[in-house]
Amino acid sequence: MKNLIKSRRHLWDMMPCVIKTYIGWPLRLIPKSCLFGRSFRENYKFVRDGQWQSIDVVQKYQLNRLQAILKLAYQRTKFYRQMFDTIGIRLDDFQSLDYISKLPTINKQDVIENIEDMRTKNVNKKDVDFGSTGGTSGTPLHFYMNANRSFIEYAYLTTSWERIGYKLGMPMAVLRGRIV
Repeated sequence: MKNLIKSRRHLWDMMPCVIKTYIGWPLRLIPKSCLFGRSFRENYKFVRDGQWQSIDVVQKYQLNRLQAILKLAYQRTKFYRQMFDTIGIRLDDFQSLDYISKLPTINKQDVIENIEDMRTKNVNKKDVDFGSTGGTSGTPLHFYMNANRSFIEYAYLTTSWERIGYKLGMPMAVLRGRIV
């Protein structure tokens, strides 16, 4: 299955360095916020504005997002639908953040044994990436994730880095999760 994953990020990572260099020179002329795309710009603005919101606004947002995630998991995955039905979780009951304590937890073995039943999308789509942990606990954990997550994650990271003086486009090195 790993070979079927064809996200833009994956294709860029697999591209020979010579081609990346050739394409990279003209890309440097484009402002970073434009180069990263609309998803980045929207999330960047959301995070920058959101950091100054009241706790009530933040908690309402968190509750709405949790409700949406639980609904997605229930409607699109066999694993979570069965789990919620078995323990009596009703999505309509989830009306406060306190209800989160009633949600079951999963572990690494649950993911290993049920990865196909946990997917919300077809793994052959271009917006799905395949990833894994390093396996420092003995066995790597393989999983699927949204291929567009990089720009969303980068919006959050950039906002936090700005607190210590970073400006979008400044050179920096981040050593994590990738072979350097």
